Amino acid sequence: MIAMLTGKIVDYSADTVILDVGGVGYEIFLADMLSEAIKDEEKTFHIYHSVKEDSETLYGFATKADKILFTQLLSVQSVGPKAAMAIISLGADAVRSAITGEDVRFLGYASGVGKKTAERIVLELKGKMGLVNIKNTPINASDDAIAALVALGFSERDAAMKLAPIKPDLPIEERIKQALKN
Repeated sequence: MIAMLTGKIVDYSADTVILDVGGVGYEIFLADMLSEAIKDEEKTFHIYHSVKEDSETLYGFATKADKILFTQLLSVQSVGPKAAMAIISLGADAVRSAITGEDVRFLGYASGVGKKTAERIVLELKGKMGLVNIKNTPINASDDAIAALVALGFSERDAAMKLAPIKPDLPIEERIKQALKN
């Protein structure tokens, strides 16, 4: 499976790019439209490689967190790659906020996503969204240090932000102490 590609963008359309990687052109579907300024630019994409009986398709994302969101959306019944890309095109951070905030109406703005599908997305993914720290990498929402700070009255997001700069390999007690000092 292809996980990441780096190369020069040689062509693009509204939702795809052709990425030249060592003389091989890969067609990659994107959620975000590109401007002309990006052509001939070296770019790295995190790739979701979809293999089906009759086709292979590459979906590209600027960050690993966006790719994770895409795979989470695909896990929801009746959400295929096209719908997941349409949802992510609304803005990955806004989608995460809409899911955790149960904003079904916002998710319904995506092409091909009706009210029932949006409700199913919220229902199935609300607890799986986790949190994203400042560097756009997932934080384990089941982290005991986060749970301890939540028990002390912090929101999950505030707890995660307080723990983000602290080394995760420290003992839980030490992480909590340092978070409370900050």
